Amino acid sequence: MPAVQTEYSESHYPNRASTPEFKRVLNGIAGPLMVLVQDVLWENLLLRVARLTDPVQSAGYHNLTFQQIPAFFTDQPEKHRELGDHVRAAVHAAEFARDWRNRRIGHRDLEHALDGQAKPLGKASLQRVDTALAAIHRILYTITSYEHAELSRRVGGSNAADGFYYRTLRLVTAVQFIDGIIDADGTSETTDFDAAREFLEPHWTRPDRKMIEQLVELRAAARLFPRQPNVLARQIVNDQRARRKTAIE
Repeated sequence: MPAVQTEYSESHYPNRASTPEFKRVLNGIAGPLMVLVQDVLWENLLLRVARLTDPVQSAGYHNLTFQQIPAFFTDQPEKHRELGDHVRAAVHAAEFARDWRNRRIGHRDLEHALDGQAKPLGKASLQRVDTALAAIHRILYTITSYEHAELSRRVGGSNAADGFYYRTLRLVTAVQFIDGIIDADGTSETTDFDAAREFLEPHWTRPDRKMIEQLVELRAAARLFPRQPNVLARQIVNDQRARRKTAIE
């Protein structure tokens, strides 16, 4: 089976989640929740990779899969052979994802679940996912070359991840700004109830204990991240400007 090299660079993916600032935000706010979300998204990604390269038929049903493509070119031997080679390479590159789907995600292999020394699952990594997707894209590029067409490689989808990222950074910036006002000289502990009460009194005549405790918790959360609100705010603006510039181009 010919080796398939990934054609992607990191710029093809939203890379913000790999920045130190973002990791600190996620871990500081809801580490266990983000681990759960990460696991769900990872398994969903493996399911999709496996599904793209599944057999043409399983359990008596026909599948929408890239393995169907060569059949459309049986009257053109050279194209049929070339696409067949690319499809086989893609199936081979995605085999690890199919193993995860068959023995861990879609079904739970009894032997693997009970015996820690049983045959391990296929090694899965983002690099191997990239390699499988590159092999799948090679099929599409080959077809478009037949038709003298172009294939867009822009990452599509909603801006939900970007929105979450920016809102989280704005929240961190705002809370750090409040902490900076309360502790302008750097001498106030986050548990200083008197300092929290003095901050709230101009806005509420008699802030109750619950409000003060909430402010104390916010200040403690602010200290989980580097105290550089201006840097974070500048990063948000620069990222937004870069996105607008890219959209215009």
